[in-house]
Parts: sequence; structure tokens; C-alpha cells
Amino acid sequence: MGKADVRTYAHADYGHLERRLVSAPPATVQPLVMTESLFSMDGTELDVSRMAELRSKYGFFLMVDEAHAVGALGPGGRGLCAGVPGTADIVLGTFGKSLGLFGSFLLLPKGFAAFFESLSSAVMHSTAMPPAHAAAVLKLLERLPLLDAERARLRDNAVFFRARLCELGIPTRGTAHIVAVPTGGEARTTHLGEQLAERGVLALAARYPTVPYVDGVLRFGLTALHTQGMLERTARLLADLWGEAYGGDGCFSIRFTKNERILQYYNAGMTILGNEAAGACKPGRRVRVRHGKLCMAASLPERGNEPHSGYLLLLGEAFFMLWTTFSRCRNMAS
Repeated sequence: MGKADVRTYAHADYGHLERRLVSAPPATVQPLVMTESLFSMDGTELDVSRMAELRSKYGFFLMVDEAHAVGALGPGGRGLCAGVPGTADIVLGTFGKSLGLFGSFLLLPKGFAAFFESLSSAVMHSTAMPPAHAAAVLKLLERLPLLDAERARLRDNAVFFRARLCELGIPTRGTAHIVAVPTGGEARTTHLGEQLAERGVLALAARYPTVPYVDGVLRFGLTALHTQGMLERTARLLADLWGEAYGGDGCFSIRFTKNERILQYYNAGMTILGNEAAGACKPGRRVRVRHGKLCMAASLPERGNEPHSGYLLLLGEAFFMLWTTFSRCRNMAS
């Protein structure tokens, strides 16, 4: 709407962000960088100190979305940027999430509020929240600094749950109370989410466009009210369902018949084990691949009686994966 020149940078890649800043057009007055502090889908935390260094070096205007951090992270629950004062120019937050209400807020430099009230259509035509709601928010803000014990329990829950999943061979992402489990596929994500829900466990089955295409993530949002018994039950339940989805030995069969499937497992960090792939080039043989601690087995589909059909298929898949890697690296470098 503002006709800005929008340029994205790779997730949590501060080197890529710096290259973007260096390559900004000379006519750029002051770049605006926007980021989350706690990324909602994988639980990655913003490196606030690194971002502060870049801001000091390049003088950009920084807007940080603290929606998933306010109340849970940072000194007094004020968010991650509160740990490095003066880092963010604008902070966006929510009265939902940890505060349990609705609505959102903006922390702005002096003079900006009047600017938005006079020139922002979204602000001018919005409706103020009910007075009782505003009063409840103010009381909650008074309580935030007093909840260090609850924040410590939330942090301990996240550490415990992530450690148990790791011990059970289930990969995780993130470091905070958002625990993301990459499943390697949309259908598998949906299936696991439904099976967990039937057993009384709510986990968001995140699919495209919330996460990259043909990827899939089970997202667990922990609270300070969860007990270790609840988390232990959830971890064991997910491990049982994981074994059913991937096979009892932690392996599962996939058929590489479409480019989308290759891209899917490439996104999941798949690598073909060379020694076993070399002996699995005939039609109908299985190729073992590795994704983190998972061991995956891929069945090469039969293609009639051609003696080299499986070999050619494997070469084609390898070429596609190399081409995908090259394309992504080229896009990130631009």
C-alpha cells in the first residue's frame, strides 16, 4: 500500500540481512527492518544483540513483533527486546496469547501516535476497546513483573518436553515455549494432528502457507500450567504415533514419483546414504535416507523391465535436488 521496495531475507540469517542492507539503492533514506522476536511457527528466538549491532552500523528503523514473547520472555515478561534497551524503534504486541484477552498494541517513538491518529486510515476508522477491557489490560500489565516463578516454570517445561522428544528420536525446532516438530509432509502432519486430538492433545498441524510448501510442522504451545506428567504423556503418545507413521523401526517408505515429493524431503534435510544408495539402483529396491535422527527408506518404483530404470530415476532425483539447491542459493545471494 505504501509502494515500498520490499525485500525479504532468509530466516534468522543476519549475514543475508546485512547483504540486503549493503545492496539497498543509494536513494534509500532509511531502511525499515521488520522481524518477530519469537518466531511463531518454529520457536526461533531473535538474536537481539546481533540485530542491535546491525541497527547501529546501518541506521535502519527496526520494528519488532513481540506477540509471542510478551508475558513469557525477557525481563519482567516485557519481551526479548527489553533485554537490550533501545534496540527496537517500534514494538508490536498483543493482548491475546499470554494475557488471554483480545486486541493489540504498538509502542511508538514520541510523536508517532499523533501521526497515525491523523494519517492512518486503519487507526482513524477503528473502534476503541471497551473500558472494562482496557482496565483489565492495565491490571494484567501490573502483574507481569510479579510472574517470574510462572515464567521459570514455563521455561523448565519447554526444556523438559524438548529433551524428552529428543530422547524418543523425534526432531524439534526452536528454543522457547513454542516447540515445533517437523514431520516432512503435509499429509503426515494432518494425520498426526488428528490422532493427537482424538487422544486429548491439541497440537497445531501447520501446513502451507503457514509453513513452506509441502512441508509440515506439528506446533506445541506450552504453558506454565502444564505439568511434567502431561508433557511426558504427550511425548510418549507422539512417539507411539510417530512409530506408526514412520514404521516400527523409525524408517518409512516413500516413492519418489513427483518433483514435489523430492522437494518435500529435500526441505526436511534429507541426505541419501551413499553406500546403500549405490546398491539400490535397480527397480523396486529401497534407498535409505537420513533426516536428523530419523532413518528413512525410499522405495524406487518399478518401471517395467528396463535394467537401468531405477538408476536413471535416482540420477534424475539427484539432479533435481542439486538444481533446487543451486536455485535457492542464487535467490539468497541476490
